[in-house]
Amino acid sequence: MKTVRFSPKKLALFEEVLFFDQSLRKSGHSILCGVDEAGRGPLAGPVVAAAVVLPDDDQVEPFFDSKQMTQKQREYAYDLVLQKAIAYGIGIVDADGIDQMNILQATFVAMRQALDQIEQSVDLVLIDGCNLPGMTTAQRKVIHGDAMSQSIGAASLLAKVTRDRIMLQFDQQYPEYGFAKHVGYGTKEHVEALRTFGPCPIHRRSFAPVRNLFTESESEKTSVSKRMIGARYEKQAEHYLLAKGYQCIEANWRTRYGEIDLIMQDQDTLVFVEVRYKHNHALTGIEDAAFSIDQRKRDQIRQMANAYLASHEGKKYRQFRFDCMLCTEDNVHRNLVVDHIIAAFE
Repeated sequence: MKTVRFSPKKLALFEEVLFFDQSLRKSGHSILCGVDEAGRGPLAGPVVAAAVVLPDDDQVEPFFDSKQMTQKQREYAYDLVLQKAIAYGIGIVDADGIDQMNILQATFVAMRQALDQIEQSVDLVLIDGCNLPGMTTAQRKVIHGDAMSQSIGAASLLAKVTRDRIMLQFDQQYPEYGFAKHVGYGTKEHVEALRTFGPCPIHRRSFAPVRNLFTESESEKTSVSKRMIGARYEKQAEHYLLAKGYQCIEANWRTRYGEIDLIMQDQDTLVFVEVRYKHNHALTGIEDAAFSIDQRKRDQIRQMANAYLASHEGKKYRQFRFDCMLCTEDNVHRNLVVDHIIAAFE
């Protein structure tokens, strides 16, 4: 494991949190367990809690508030916690659980899950910012505990890195939301994606502004929902083609004749892409996707393509074609399924 550098100021803070824990040990609480959570505030993804028991030694370690570290520092410290810990546990409650019981109760459940994995006998549980109802072991609430206690700092690192890794996996499944960048927090980019694509299965419906998307009248809701669904699958289709080596020239290119979903480039061929999506199984494959585009729609797409070519005379493409893509989701595993038919109009 490569060593990571920390500033002198950070090293001094690491000494202070160690001193806090050692003072408690000297007062009779020999075995401490730190507990912290990550992900109470985001609009999407789980809340994750961790519990950590560290050895009683005088070794200064970078077990500190994960929010004050870079990703590289967190990853290094995370691995170190796993090496040093006598025992640790991790609890996770997903978005559905959060919506069912509220975020506070979900946090408590995740903390209990983490503590249940600690088989080591513990004298005192140190919890960041709250008391945990129903505890039989002695506990202490520590305000800003991840910056006060080495044990809580270690738990903070396990919770944060674990949750970030989960959100990176979700980013692969739902790339249109940018989860890899904001890990579910309500950034401007995330809120704009929500308005464009609507919520995905890992969004917390009980959280605003996710909840506010469902406050329109029924007719407005239906119209907005259709636009959101269409935009989401068009983005999924774009990511699929990019992964296949295509280049995106335009998305949702508008003319007075209508809108072309995607204009891509496949080597020296310009590709006009019509995206279709389904939530049921009325369409069963790429042939159905092609047949679902009737002659009138094909003529309209050709007319729009001619308008695009006329407005881009300076760009000489050797050839062009019309593709169709059918996007849907596996109802069991929620995985995207894409059928791509090349030269669909031929």
